[in-house]
Amino acid sequence: MKPSEEMMLRLYHKLGKLFYAVAASDAEVKKEEAEKLYEIVKSDWLPVEDAEDDFGSDAAFQIISAFDLLNDARASSTSCMKQFEDFYKSHKYLFTDKIKKLTMLTANAIASSFRGKNKSELIIIQEIQHLFRG
Repeated sequence: MKPSEEMMLRLYHKLGKLFYAVAASDAEVKKEEAEKLYEIVKSDWLPVEDAEDDFGSDAAFQIISAFDLLNDARASSTSCMKQFEDFYKSHKYLFTDKIKKLTMLTANAIASSFRGKNKSELIIIQEIQHLFRG
């Protein structure tokens, strides 16, 4: 059964939180990290499926919207990661192998976009991998 558009919007919003958590894991979101996310959403996430938000835009743009809102608010990386974990555990059926693979690709690209991965970023990427295996 295909997930509803509402559920896909929630998924993308939570993915925005996750990608923010990766970028903010070292307490600062670099411009290059945000730019890499925008690039990957447009090239890789938009084609995933055809859900739309209330304004007729592709639902995948919720990733960028959530990321930007959290960045403006300087939200806690730890809190965002926890919220993503809770959502994942309650909605594992949304996370197909394709979504998991694209999530890991995106998280790694964000972490590598500014002078390679640092310790904080490596740790959160390992947490995501562990979550997806569990």
